[in-house]
Amino acid sequence: MLTFRREKNSCVYPFGMDPSWGSAENKLAFINSIKMKMSVIFGVLHMSFGVFCKATNTIYFRKFVDFWTEVVAGLVILWGLFGWMDALIITKFFKTYDIDYCPEKRYTAEQIKMLENEQELSEPNVCQGDIDNRKTPGIINIMITTVFAFGNYDEEKHQDAIIGKDERQQYSIAVALLITVVLFIPIMLLVKPCIVLCTSPAEDEEKDGMIEF
Repeated sequence: MLTFRREKNSCVYPFGMDPSWGSAENKLAFINSIKMKMSVIFGVLHMSFGVFCKATNTIYFRKFVDFWTEVVAGLVILWGLFGWMDALIITKFFKTYDIDYCPEKRYTAEQIKMLENEQELSEPNVCQGDIDNRKTPGIINIMITTVFAFGNYDEEKHQDAIIGKDERQQYSIAVALLITVVLFIPIMLLVKPCIVLCTSPAEDEEKDGMIEF
């Protein structure tokens, strides 16, 4: 079994990932996490590019109803949910914790138990950097708490915020975006059909019995 030891704490690759993950025990979980995050980022970029292409068409053909009800509303819904997730992912990428950071003052077993929400830990003394790393919340948990619990997070877990100064501010931003998305869904689905229904001229004569599709 190979064992890799860091020579210094600043050994971060500018591009790509450390090849030593290939021999790690949690290789599969780590690789799947990276693939999931990159899929979300590229998926949002791809869909945004398609919406921007539609925006150029609506402006060129002067279809301003389509521009506001489909392009603008679509971007608000897309970025309000998945764009917020991308912001969390990218911000978390740049939040690096030195798990070997051990100042003179360390957490006791009772403090660790409180921070980890009554989770049993085998080590009596854990470095502060390791504890800070464990206090970072998961992206999926943030999204689930935002959508299904409407931002009512568990304050007893004492987790750090990825965006914002604390969890309260982070979930306030997330809930505000969620409310905006919910408000724009009927705008995207109902406004254009109502405008077309109200402005389309009534046809008094049948067109030679032909049915148009």
